[in-house]
Amino acid sequence: MQQEILYFIMVDRFFQGIKDKEFDDIDKSHPRKFHGGDIKGIIEKLDYIQELGATALWITPIFKNDPDGYHGYWAQDFFSVDPHFGILEDFKELVQKAHRKGLKVILDIVVNHTGKTHPLLKEKPHWFHPLVPIKDWDNQKEVEEKCLGMLPDLNQDLPEVSSYLINMCKWWIVQTGLDGFRIDTVKHVPREFWRKFCQEMKGVKEDIILLGEVWHPDPCYLAPYQKDGINSLVDFPLYYAITKVFAKDEPMDKISSILLQDHLYQNPYLLGTFIDNHDVPRFLSVVKDRGKERLKLALDFLFSVRGVPIIYYGTETGMDGGDDPHNRKDMDFEGDLELRKYVKDLITLRKKYLSLSLGSLKVLKVTDDGMVFIRECGEEQVVIFINNSFDSQTFVVRLPDELQRKSWKLVWGKGTYQYSYEIASCIIPPKSSAYFQLFAPEK
Repeated sequence: MQQEILYFIMVDRFFQGIKDKEFDDIDKSHPRKFHGGDIKGIIEKLDYIQELGATALWITPIFKNDPDGYHGYWAQDFFSVDPHFGILEDFKELVQKAHRKGLKVILDIVVNHTGKTHPLLKEKPHWFHPLVPIKDWDNQKEVEEKCLGMLPDLNQDLPEVSSYLINMCKWWIVQTGLDGFRIDTVKHVPREFWRKFCQEMKGVKEDIILLGEVWHPDPCYLAPYQKDGINSLVDFPLYYAITKVFAKDEPMDKISSILLQDHLYQNPYLLGTFIDNHDVPRFLSVVKDRGKERLKLALDFLFSVRGVPIIYYGTETGMDGGDDPHNRKDMDFEGDLELRKYVKDLITLRKKYLSLSLGSLKVLKVTDDGMVFIRECGEEQVVIFINNSFDSQTFVVRLPDELQRKSWKLVWGKGTYQYSYEIASCIIPPKSSAYFQLFAPEK
């Protein structure tokens, strides 16, 4: 999974493949109604995603949903596709055609709750916790046993509920051949369930991708869930740091302090890194100024730091949008085409230099508005300079022994390099980055 690059799609807002739909609840002018996007639309745009360079799709849930459940997170039937999105055969076709193009498919699933009209509420009311809202978010028992947004909260401690949910997910794997699950609301479900869930999923598909959403700013809170078997987690701690630094000019140690806690994780190199998604404002809507310049630098960091990059649909074309639902606008394929090329070139670079995905990471220097770190994989070494200042910045770095007396080649960005004895001096332009590949001296 470490070499994957995920492209995250909200099905209803991406592209409409079936043109003549007979639904009276599609209203593209209303941000909280269905807009018409569907699975066939994603199939039509597979070439677009492949050409961008992504290696996997993460798509929002496609279960049959409650009325106005355009996002997919209010399941009314876990075993059928919402007719707004298509039918099960459409999803099977998506998986097959994606695989032919070398793309994996990751389906978003929800096992914490159901929609408010799910038949289980009447058929098996004892499967649910009392309908009481979460008030104390620091009380883990309350987070797990009370209701998020007053949605019916399943009791996974009951063996029959646990078995039902696990068998449902197995069914989707066997029926469709999908490659993995993005798991919603992980922290609201007991960890004992996740241990069993992960074991069972890997029993059906050994190399299954499991990407868990543990929405919390503290790595200490996230890390135990990876040890439970969820091999990847959505890296909210790094997201918050990226936003503070690149959008709001807070000190660079906001980021370095998060990276210093990587030892807490079983494998920090599998964490899903991102700069925006469907639950938080788009990056361009939180920046102070000079949005595109800041976005490019944030992307430079995203594609060079450890973890698995996740691109939210439309980020590559410069889409903006504030809090939900304004961060979920219809996809703009004809937005900023220069930015799209920039993202495509960054992805190409990450694929070319394996150290950027498979390599170790070591921070060499941190200033108030800059950072230098190295990625190493085998003999390949790439040093990354990030200048978040509005002025040119000269980075003076005392090199460790293994980096001394090597040739440097600029492979991305802008910057000049000088080496004297054990000291490297690099000048990086304002709000810019530079990637340098290091070579052993010729004998």
